[in-house]
Amino acid sequence: MDDYLIYIALGILVIIVIAVSYSLINNKKKANSESIDIQGIVSLIDRNNVVNVEYIRNKIIIHFKDLNLFNIEEFHKSGIKGINVIGDKIKFYVDDDNEINKEIFEAIKTFIEGK
Repeated sequence: MDDYLIYIALGILVIIVIAVSYSLINNKKKANSESIDIQGIVSLIDRNNVVNVEYIRNKIIIHFKDLNLFNIEEFHKSGIKGINVIGDKIKFYVDDDNEINKEIFEAIKTFIEGK
């Protein structure tokens, strides 16, 4: 009888640890998404200098007419991670959470299209 109580107590303890871990992970993701200034990122882009914007896997790709007119340093300071410059385009992501990256992509695309 005592053995069953030990197993039940251990099971409850494992469930509590999993629930607390899950809660902490979700709160961290939420805090990251709230700390990203999407409009600040978008404001660094000159829509007249953009040819195209794409979203491939977890990366946002912006094709520029003239990359020299774009301030990559300011872009990086805004919280952008993993910036790769390839010719007249940049590839980047903002967070490991694809939903945040998609949200930023949609904001940039809407801005570029002038909506």
